[in-house]
Amino acid sequence: GYCESNDREYNDMGRNIYSVVLMNAIFAELCGKSGLEVKKSDAIKVSKMLKKIHEPDQNALILKACKNISSDIYVHNSAKKLFEHIISAVNSNRLSKIIYMGDSI
Repeated sequence: GYCESNDREYNDMGRNIYSVVLMNAIFAELCGKSGLEVKKSDAIKVSKMLKKIHEPDQNALILKACKNISSDIYVHNSAKKLFEHIISAVNSNRLSKIIYMGDSI
């Protein structure tokens, strides 16, 4: 759905599908859901919550969600590399740049 919702062809995405899937899984976990589905309204709630805490706590919360998703060290290291992108998207209200949200408000 990412390509369709962003009017893109698969070949010109310029995004790593793994990163999009991992970020959706992290946000779903932060929303208290399993799987990959993140509703826009839930993502906004998580975003507001993340904005209220300091960056070290943001990173710790994201890593905790990641640990609930998988015990694989590759997944954890990938999440650590994505901290900056997640926090930047949250702070600039551009969640649609990092996750796929399945509904509108």
